[in-house]
Amino acid sequence: EHENVSQSTSPINLESMWLANQVLTVPLTEREHEILALIAQGLSNQQIAEQLFIAVSTVKRHINNCYGKLSVTSRSQAILKAQQLQLV
Repeated sequence: EHENVSQSTSPINLESMWLANQVLTVPLTEREHEILALIAQGLSNQQIAEQLFIAVSTVKRHINNCYGKLSVTSRSQAILKAQQLQLV
């Protein structure tokens, strides 16, 4: 018998991610969602890069992509918008 695996161990809730992406003109990627969640936890670009094993420049690129897709210009605006859309 199969166990119920609808609860993801990932901090990203796929249902809320899907719903939020219906609101956005250009949907966020899974990596962008992940980085937004880490920003909301207060991590710096350097800390995010270390945690995800990617370059700081890659983190910055993902953050800038998020800003454009969310129509915001700062980390605090991105966090607020992500919370409003239930992304974090």
